Parts: sequence; C-alpha cells; structure tokens
Amino acid sequence: EDWDSDVALRVITDHVRAAAFMLADGAVPSNEGAGYVLRRLLRRSMRFARRLGAEAPFLHRVLPAVTAAMSPAYPELAVKQEYSVALLRREEERFTATLAQGMARFDEVVERLTAEGETVLDGRDAFVLYDTYGFPLELTIEMAQERGLSVDTEGFAAAMEEQRSRSALGPRGLVLHDVLRAFRNLPGPQAWGGTEFAGYKPPFKASARVLGIVGRDQLLDVADDGEEVGVILDRTPFYAEAGGQVGDRGEITWPGGRLIVTDTQFLIGDTRVHIGRVEGASLRVGQKVRAAVDEGRRWAIMRHHSATHLLQAALRRVLGQHVSQAGSRVDEHSTRFDFTHHEALSDDELTAVEDLVNSWILADLPVVVEEVPLQEALARGATALFGEKYGDTVRVVSVKGVSMELCGGTHVSRTGQIGAFRIVSQESVAAGVRRIEAVAGLVAVNRDRERERLLTDLARHFNVAVKDVPGRVRALEERVVQLEEQVRAVRQKRAVANVDELAAKAVQVGPARLVAAAVPGADRAMLSALADELAARLPDAVVVLGTEADGKVALVCKVAERLIERGAHAGELVRRVAAVCGGGGGGRAHFAEAGGRDPSKLDQALASARSALAELFEAAQ
Repeated sequence: EDWDSDVALRVITDHVRAAAFMLADGAVPSNEGAGYVLRRLLRRSMRFARRLGAEAPFLHRVLPAVTAAMSPAYPELAVKQEYSVALLRREEERFTATLAQGMARFDEVVERLTAEGETVLDGRDAFVLYDTYGFPLELTIEMAQERGLSVDTEGFAAAMEEQRSRSALGPRGLVLHDVLRAFRNLPGPQAWGGTEFAGYKPPFKASARVLGIVGRDQLLDVADDGEEVGVILDRTPFYAEAGGQVGDRGEITWPGGRLIVTDTQFLIGDTRVHIGRVEGASLRVGQKVRAAVDEGRRWAIMRHHSATHLLQAALRRVLGQHVSQAGSRVDEHSTRFDFTHHEALSDDELTAVEDLVNSWILADLPVVVEEVPLQEALARGATALFGEKYGDTVRVVSVKGVSMELCGGTHVSRTGQIGAFRIVSQESVAAGVRRIEAVAGLVAVNRDRERERLLTDLARHFNVAVKDVPGRVRALEERVVQLEEQVRAVRQKRAVANVDELAAKAVQVGPARLVAAAVPGADRAMLSALADELAARLPDAVVVLGTEADGKVALVCKVAERLIERGAHAGELVRRVAAVCGGGGGGRAHFAEAGGRDPSKLDQALASARSALAELFEAAQ
C-alpha cells in the first residue's frame, strides 16, 4: 500500500512539473499535438490522485510549489503562474466531471470480459472511453494492463478514423482531396522541385511555365475547357494557404484561355498547386502563362494579417505576457485569433485592446520583414508559435517597439495601410483558450457604416434621435413585460373562474374523482395554479390538464395524497398521457409535468387518462 502511494506521489510530482513548463511555453490541453501530451499527463495524474483519495481537484495547488523551486532558473514560470494555475484548475474540473463515470464504464467492460474469459479490451470500448469520458488511449492501456488485459489499438484507430470520415468534404475539399491523392500517389511529380514564390510585394503578378497538371486521380498533359484541375508552376505570385492565412485566388492566363484559380495550396515541400477550372483554350504542360492574384482580395488579407500581429501585441500588453497564440485564420473578410487566456475579456479590456491597435495604425509605423537565423531571431525576442517547426533561417515580421513575430505570411508595408480595426466578437473555444474575431480596413469601415445605417433607420422608425434609440428600446421592452403580465393575470383569473365548470366534469375512476381537460390559452404556471384549485375543491381529485403552446403540448398532473397509497402516481399517469401525443415526462407521485410534440392529439391524450388511471389502481390491488 505504501509502495503504491509512493508511486502515485512520484507520478503526480513529475507530471505537474512537466505541465508547468508546457503551460509556460504556451501549450494548452487539447486532443492534438503537444496539447494532447499535456492532457495525457494531467489526466494520468488525476487518476493517481484519485487512488490517494483526492476526489476534488488539487493539482493546481501543487503547481505554485514547482514555480517556487524552479523559477530562479526559469523566470517564465513565475510570469505565467496565475494563468497556468487557472488553466490547470479548469482542466481538472472538466475531467473530474467525467472521471467517476468513465471509471464505472471501464469497470463494467472489465467485468464483462472477465466473465467471458476474454483478455483483450475491444477498440470501440476504448474509443467510447476516449470520446465520451475523455480517457486518452494511453491511460486506458495502462488501466487495462493493471487488470491483466490488453487493448485492441487497431480497433481504436479504426473507430477514430470512422468518426473523422463522417465530416463530409465540400466541393473545394473534394477537388483538393483528389489533387493531393493523384500528386502523392503517382510517380514523377517529385522531380518537379519547388515553386518559386514571387508574391510578397505588389503587383502580385508573374510570368511562369506550367510544370504539371493534376486531374482527378491522374496526371494530365492537357486540361480542356471546363475541367477542374490543379496546376503547378515553376514560379508564382499566389500565396499557398499556410500559417492561418488562406490561399490566394485569381487567374492564370494564356492565349485564348484562362484558369480561374479558386484556391492555392501546398503539396509537398515548396511545391504549390493552383486549383481551379479551365475556360477557353486548352492548357498544356510546358506552356508559358501569366499568373495574376486577385489584388483587391490580397490587400484585404494583408491588412487583416498585419492587424493580427498588432492584436496579439495589444492582448499581451492589456492581459499579460501569458498570452500566446493558439491558432488563427486570416482571410479577406476578417481575422480570427485564438489565444491562451482563462476568462472572458471585459468590455474595458476589449476597448483597451482595440484602442491600442488603432493607435499603432494611426502612427503609420513601418512593417519590417527580414530573414535571419532562427536562434538570432529568438534571442532578439521574436514570438514563435508553440509546436511549430522552423528551419535554420526564419522570416521575421516586426513593427518597431510593438511586435516581432516569426511569420511567412503576407503583410502591408506600413501599419497605416491597415486603415482601421474593430473587434467583432469574443468567445471560448476550449479550456483556457479564447477567440477574438476582428475586421480591418474597408471591411471595418463597411461594418461601421452598416451599423450606423441600422441605428439611423431605428431612430427614424421610433421618431427619436440616434442617441435616444437604446432608451426607447428599453422602454418598449418594459412595456411589453407589463402587458404580458397583465395578459397572464387575466388568463389566470379566467381559468380560475372556470374551476366550477371543470370540477363539474369530474368522473369517478375507482376511489378518485378524475378531471382531465384542455385549458386553451394557458401556460404551465396557469395549469399548475388551476390544478391546485381543483385539488382543493375535490378532496379525492386526480387532475390532468393540458394546453397547446408554441406548437407543442404542455401537461400537468396532480394527485391527492391519500390516493397515492391506492396506486395513483402523477409521474406515471402523465407519462402515459403524454405518450399519446408524441411526448414524455414524469415527476413525483403527487405532482408531475410532461410535454408532447403533436397538439392535434391533445384531446385524445386527455381522454386516455381515464383508462390509464384505472390501470394504475388495478395494478396496485
């Protein structure tokens, strides 16, 4: 027992120490890459903590001890401690919620295998533990080995692949999928070499020669009018999707024909493929062409990409140095930036970030691009994306005094060319990861113009000044609430006034007086109040009331206390009634609620209450 405790303590100490460094480096628990390694360490630690009797999260309380011991040599641990503790606690809370259920499921599977004399845990069972309860495969393997079992890892992989394949590819994805498959499976293309990129600076045009054409599952010598193909050039101004920036669109032209490029992607190494449809004269391998990027779209993308760098710098200044990029997507419409932070930004923080970015735009600062050795760039303080692989020489994009990042994307030459910047939204995308969506340039201008037009239209409609629109809307909301309360009160009075009429409809069912009726225009609160009133008037009452609301059925049931011991049960009765109109529900013996999907069968459902109640009394005898 002492030996087991010692092992558990050593595992927890080792894993929390590793987690502290990974969190400080920008890793976030996830199901991919370094984030998956971090999650495995933490969840394995939590299982060992459970062995020691620690049911509640406590690993986050150990992390400061790591910081105290190691921060003199690794000061970044202290800088990011508050963030790391918050993220670790959230990860613990998430897994704690499913750990007990997952262990119970694992025990059930093991008991079944033991009873059947089997020694291999099915891969699909392992996948359920992973997908439903958050158990990494390695954790399941370790638990199985402790019980003398092995795990069908091939079955697990098959289940994982089956789930991934359920996401259907769109038209673009289908074309790209076929191009990639043909390119990678057929001999020859590897001899083409890379594609020279000539598109960092305007005018984003270049003369080139066609190295290869890829159709669906095959290499082509000629692409005819109407064919969807991937075209490889020896030189191109088209940026291939990478680093979160989307691929360029535009045209590749030749005498009498053109390729409408809808996407640009990397294939192998530096080789780029231009995906699109041929129009006009056929395109042949070896042909000389003119490649031209959609310049307006490219400028919009560059504005958003440069704005993203300013956004990250502003977030670090406003929120703290723990902020690290966790992903991004930049296109002509917006920038979507994921970053490490443990809570939502306040309105004041969002405003501060936005104001900082716009101040740097107004300063019209130069955006400097240079290629330097990787170690030199890191020594100068350049920000690198955690988990990204870099070569010996890297491209550094910097704005003096503001930002310095390793980046291969396309950018404006001065911050003033971004024009304007507005934050559109923020949300949580994972534990400890926030997402900000923002717009820049003409997109930001057009967004503000549309919002101003909307406010102007509202002001005109309400016949008030623009600044008075919010107050007018609040006043209308308050008035609507008042009117709804008045309507509800009137309906309730009418319903209660009909108590005598409803009581008169009571029928004798065994020892009970049953009232089963529809109450048009009522809501659940009114039905409950009416059921209480009827129960007070009829001492041996069983009341089932229903109404139609928003295209659905609402039902309530109330049973007198002394009838419960005779077999009446509100939860069971209302469940049977609701089933008739396509619904379900239940509750306690004396009161229950239910719903239904088919209002046309409400009367039929209420009529069934009589036989259902009689069956309950009969079953209790």
